[in-house]
Amino acid sequence: MTVRSVASPHEGFAQPLVEAGALAVALGHGMAAAGAHVALIDADAWGTRLAQRIAAACRIELSPAQRGLPTLIAARCGLGPDTIREHCWTLPPRRRSSGEVLLAAAPAHEAGAQFSAGWLADRYGQLAALGHRLAVVVPLPGAPAAPYGALEAAASVRVHAVAQRGTAAPGGLRGVLAAFGLNSPPDPVIGLGCADGGDAALLGRIGPASERVLLGARPRRAERIALSTIDAASRRLLAGGLR
Repeated sequence: MTVRSVASPHEGFAQPLVEAGALAVALGHGMAAAGAHVALIDADAWGTRLAQRIAAACRIELSPAQRGLPTLIAARCGLGPDTIREHCWTLPPRRRSSGEVLLAAAPAHEAGAQFSAGWLADRYGQLAALGHRLAVVVPLPGAPAAPYGALEAAASVRVHAVAQRGTAAPGGLRGVLAAFGLNSPPDPVIGLGCADGGDAALLGRIGPASERVLLGARPRRAERIALSTIDAASRRLLAGGLR
């Protein structure tokens, strides 16, 4: 499964509201809560420092130089369930679950991240074969470009998140804000959808949630609704995505 987060120019959002890596982590935790074992493999060639961001959110240590795509590439052992486990960190569960989320993080430096993305693209067949043993989630950057075509073509399901306008503030609050000369635009939400072959489906609309929460930090009460929507989408993806 590949995960992209893109902007929505039709809704007036020039940038994605959620980064693909953070969304992939949240989906991975949702799948693990449903009983799946998940391999999260970072193919973002722009060096988004996903491991470091997860480490800061969860207050743990995750170093790609010790375990991740750099060590996997250096080992020259190819992609397989056993080698993936050897070169992955196991993320702390967001809640009690029967599955686990493994992380094969990209190098933090952009040059290394670009090399590892190309290395993964050259082995897209091995990456797709992992899906027989693990639910494989691959976050990709927002704009499609080489070498991502091969990775997306190998994916059985492609998830995309698009920024959308949500609901506006209650009328009374809008009136108070207007009295002070303040506008009250609708809160932004994420429209989460997936494609399987030529079909497409909407998996849900995700309300505001901080990136730290998507990466595994403890949520505030208002953010639990967004995580519940992601968990429901994860269960649907495990059940076959569009069926």
